[in-house]
Amino acid sequence: MNKFLTKMKELFKKYVWLKWVAVGAVALIVVLVVVLSVGGEESNATNGNAGNHFGNSSIGSPNNSSTIGGGNTTLVGSEGLEYTLSEDGEYYIVSGIGTCADEKLVISSKHEGLPVTHIAKEAFQGYSTIKSLTIDKNITTIEEGAFFQCSNLETIKLPITLTNIGDRAFEGTAYYTDDSNWTNEVLYIGKYLVKANTSLSGDYKVKDGTVVIATNAFYGCENVTSVYLPYTIKEIGEGAFTLCKNMTTINFPYDLKEIKKYTFQECSALTNITLPDELTTIGESAFNGCSALTVVRIPSKVVKIGKGAFLNSALNRAFFSLPNLWELSNGFTIPRNELGDAGRAATELTRTFVAYDWEKIGN
Repeated sequence: MNKFLTKMKELFKKYVWLKWVAVGAVALIVVLVVVLSVGGEESNATNGNAGNHFGNSSIGSPNNSSTIGGGNTTLVGSEGLEYTLSEDGEYYIVSGIGTCADEKLVISSKHEGLPVTHIAKEAFQGYSTIKSLTIDKNITTIEEGAFFQCSNLETIKLPITLTNIGDRAFEGTAYYTDDSNWTNEVLYIGKYLVKANTSLSGDYKVKDGTVVIATNAFYGCENVTSVYLPYTIKEIGEGAFTLCKNMTTINFPYDLKEIKKYTFQECSALTNITLPDELTTIGESAFNGCSALTVVRIPSKVVKIGKGAFLNSALNRAFFSLPNLWELSNGFTIPRNELGDAGRAATELTRTFVAYDWEKIGN
């Protein structure tokens, strides 16, 4: 037994270096794993931040316009701008230039710890010092004339979060007046269709990837005969197709939620519409004056119909997918059995109760 123990001690002394080799190898592997992990995180953060600022540029957009994508990074805004707190105290509205003299205007989505969501009507109107504009993500609304006649504004970057661009918001800017920014009589800023020339004619296909059509974008395009909207469209501005008198057809993306007021007012040749299944609201006077429109099907998810929505149309049949109980803004209730008759429903929409807002209240 003593001879065996002696032999084992000799072997251990002889090969003890193997233990330290194994320990060293394990340590080296741990170090490599840590280094690679840190390097990967730094690379991802760098790439991610780049995308957050100016990612998702629209295909085919001019070099001086783009759409800013999502992400968690908030842009540092220009100093000195004027802000107005919303009535509910939940968010800020950019209301004016204030003391800011920046040529490169940056509007952040945060101010004093609260979100900034709107740019007010005529907030920067006529300020010729502004040459470039970057609007941060999470801002949803640019109101009427916000940058009207900013004559030197030539570069514009808008956030993907916009849902409303007001009438003449960018009219008179250097970007607007540069003919090279217009494609086939239509002006886009990134993923937003801002304006169509009234000289536009025939069938028009809105550019793939477009998400919003601005207020009054096609107003007075009397020679347009049809419009094709891509499935990416999420919002159509008020009055967008008013006075398109020769437009006979238009399609809607299946998930469009709202047709806003005056959208198709005085489209007197419009005969063929299929309202989308996801539609919830038909705005005031949305189809007012559509004198060739004879049939409409109201999708089951519609809960509001604005007053005069089908005034002066030729509706003789209105099919309610679910003829629920509806309440009018005068307090009167329309029982569902009345709307089950397509002819009677058309009469009530166009004449009997045309002066009131409708709201679905039950089954």
